[in-house]
Amino acid sequence: MWSIDTGILMLTVALSLSIYLERSLPLLLLSSSSLSDGVVRWLDFVAPAILAAILLPAVLLIKQPDGEYEMVFGFDNAMLWATIPAFVLAFKGSYFGTIAVGMISTALIRYFAS
Repeated sequence: MWSIDTGILMLTVALSLSIYLERSLPLLLLSSSSLSDGVVRWLDFVAPAILAAILLPAVLLIKQPDGEYEMVFGFDNAMLWATIPAFVLAFKGSYFGTIAVGMISTALIRYFAS
């Protein structure tokens, strides 16, 4: 049958509770009050900053044959070229279009580059 390690079970419960509290307490504390315009304006920059922090290494870092990663800004960086049409379309405001163009341009560049 199954045997459950008590330590693992307690750790799972503790982590679940801490994540729940971490996400619910700000919601409960801030639900009755409104945020100032400055805070709301500042929070508008959080999602793009996180997205840039996630995507920038994926676009600029290329794995070398020795296993090390190198930052490449040149013409031989296919991912950098694929982001240009998606970046232009992102300013038009179409989220689906941006994702679709980015995926299609990445696929085409990888297909024709190899």
